[in-house]
Amino acid sequence: MVINKIRLENFKKFKLLEKEFSPGINVVKGARNEIGKSTLLEGIVVALFENPKSTSSQLEGLWTWGAANKSRLQIEFHVDGEDYILEKDFNKKTLRLTAQQRGEYWDVPRRVDERLRGLLGTTSDKLFLSTCCIRQDDLRTVQSGKEEASRSMERIITGGAHGITATEALKKLGDLISDLARGLDRPARSMGTIANLQRKTAEMERKLGDATVMVKEAEKLRLEQPLVMQELEKVTEEYDRCQELLDRNKKLQEIEANIRELNEKYETIDKLISQIEQLEKEKQDVVHKLQALRGFDDKTKITGVKDELMKLDAERQTIERDLPKREFELAQVETELKKKSFLSTLASRAALMVGVLLAVAGFCLMPAQGTAAIAAGLGVVLLIMSLWARSQTATLLTKKTELQKRISDMETALRNIGEKEKETLCQIQCATRDEFDHNFSLYRELVEKVDDCEKSQRLLLQGKSYEELVEQRRALVKRLRIEEDRLTDDLRDSRLSPEELIIYQRRTEELKQRKESLERRKLEIEVQLKTAACDPEDIIRLEEELQELRERLQAEKRKLRAYELARDFIAKAKQQTLEAVHEELQQKIQDYFSEFTDGKYQKVQLKPETLECVIFSREKGDWVSPENLSGGTIDQFYLAYRLALAQLIYRDRMPPLIFDDPFYNFDSLRLARALATLKEISKRHQVIIFTLGDTYDAIADRVIELPAA
Repeated sequence: MVINKIRLENFKKFKLLEKEFSPGINVVKGARNEIGKSTLLEGIVVALFENPKSTSSQLEGLWTWGAANKSRLQIEFHVDGEDYILEKDFNKKTLRLTAQQRGEYWDVPRRVDERLRGLLGTTSDKLFLSTCCIRQDDLRTVQSGKEEASRSMERIITGGAHGITATEALKKLGDLISDLARGLDRPARSMGTIANLQRKTAEMERKLGDATVMVKEAEKLRLEQPLVMQELEKVTEEYDRCQELLDRNKKLQEIEANIRELNEKYETIDKLISQIEQLEKEKQDVVHKLQALRGFDDKTKITGVKDELMKLDAERQTIERDLPKREFELAQVETELKKKSFLSTLASRAALMVGVLLAVAGFCLMPAQGTAAIAAGLGVVLLIMSLWARSQTATLLTKKTELQKRISDMETALRNIGEKEKETLCQIQCATRDEFDHNFSLYRELVEKVDDCEKSQRLLLQGKSYEELVEQRRALVKRLRIEEDRLTDDLRDSRLSPEELIIYQRRTEELKQRKESLERRKLEIEVQLKTAACDPEDIIRLEEELQELRERLQAEKRKLRAYELARDFIAKAKQQTLEAVHEELQQKIQDYFSEFTDGKYQKVQLKPETLECVIFSREKGDWVSPENLSGGTIDQFYLAYRLALAQLIYRDRMPPLIFDDPFYNFDSLRLARALATLKEISKRHQVIIFTLGDTYDAIADRVIELPAA
């Protein structure tokens, strides 16, 4: 991956920063306060790894203080012959990755992460910072990213970023074993499969035992059943007679209540219809006034004209606000040109031509005349001064021309806006803007009155139409007649007095309770007989179910043993295969460290479990930890460690290697060896060095100067 360009907007100290990078070694030189280079470095990391949709409070410190919007970052890079643009807008919480040659893009965070993982080799900022990004005072800090590094090396074994790792396989097997064995060795809230099967087996054994007892109880219930049914029939007959009389009285009361309710509804709806008819009359009067308003007969056209006028007003205000600024800038440029009038004369075409003619004539006549050498010298001097003066005034002249064109374009735009406004007003038969505003105000007032009438009608109608209300009133009249017809002489004759009604209600309630009690007992007997009636076939069925449960229990136990064996096998295989990757990492560290120390330290051992190293010291004749070496040698070792780790993890997908003045402990010899290695690495991978001085200019393919704070 090669970063071509980065653009930061409203990012910390930079309101706008745009810098281009080259393949090879890029040296970024910041101001003495270090703020500029640290901000650019952090901007690269945020542009590559942060999610603009994140709500993390840590992001709040990244925006330019006092800016209206949050940061917008854009990074352009090149991978495998394809140019990409990654854009992140933290104000709009959007991101977009575009493949420029193919025109393909991704704007969903998960899809962008998947694509970046393939292009960059990782989407973990912690892994990137602990391998490819080496900051000042951080050269020896690898610990924070060891977990991600270990996972990445494990994926190398499984064959890709999307394969399942041995660790993940062990976790899945552990989950399966837990699901099977949970609750076997100690109580658990949610029992596992085997514990559940054991519980079900015990329950089935108990159920089979209970079935035998139920057969004896069933005979007693069969003797009680006919007695209960005989009494229930007698109670039901008396209950039905009492309930029928109560129902007739209830029906009588309901009909009389319905007649009262229908009369009340009729009066309410009749009054409502009268109010709606009055509102309709008022609305029609306003509609006639609205139709008399010339040019305001099309609501869509009126809205379009209003929107167009507002748009023209906004354009006019924008231009009128910007025009004085551009005129002021033009005046400043002209003043500056007047101050440099001598340079303008010296930069003229005439001065340039005189210099050229003097130089050419002098050189041509030099063999014949001695004074020709003086003329040639004067011509060369005049030519050089004219070229220098042109370089000094070219920027101002270009800016003056651009400002004059921009001012002319603004004045033309103002005239066009005026013409557009007249054309827009003609669409609605208005001669002036004041006439439109007056008519529009009147139009809006009349429309509001119509809306008020319609709103009042809607409130009265409550979702119904006027015709529905009229029909409802007609239906009420019809229902009243029906209810009155239902009030027959037979119903009137069955009317009970209040005292009689109470007596019948009490007796009916007593009969009801006795009836329900007998029905419950009848049902209990039927249910108990049904559940207790266990013939030999039922016993056989229960025994078969018990046998099936026992077989399932044995099968799940065998499955548990198989999972445990698979877990142990994968754990052993993981250990063996990881050792091979660690040997490769150890060899790469050893090669780099030997190169940095000119062969002084040639043996390195890496502990697979912790990724920690020990180094063989010929001076001490023993293995030592890196911290027991000199300061410069320690930094050489950890530089070798990081380069080897990055090369192993990323392979051909190596991101740019970023260094933030990490070599301050290196003497001149160590620094020369480190830079020679970086120069060789830069032939295959992009290198970016952040610094305050000129130390790295000699090896740089591009030097990037940052503005002072």
